[in-house]
Amino acid sequence: MKCEYADCKTENHKNHIVKYGFYDGSQRYKCLNCNRCFIKQEDRKRKSLTDYEKHIIDRLVDENISYRAIARVLKRALSTIQNYVYSKKNKIKL
Repeated sequence: MKCEYADCKTENHKNHIVKYGFYDGSQRYKCLNCNRCFIKQEDRKRKSLTDYEKHIIDRLVDENISYRAIARVLKRALSTIQNYVYSKKNKIKL
């Protein structure tokens, strides 16, 4: 395995990565060369919006509810709500 940080200058890729516990159900690793922790890219979880959540967002946006309020209700990041609404608006314009 290789360190995921581009500025880590490791000549020998053997035995410089060790397991370093778990975070949110994913195995963490530590590079002994640069002393930084990371999770392998393929192990990272990305939870997409469900169809039900998209329906709720559409309804609440039609009711002029703020994006922050929608994010609080759905317990999602504000940027997730904004990205969904903006992508939907761009599809309608085309």
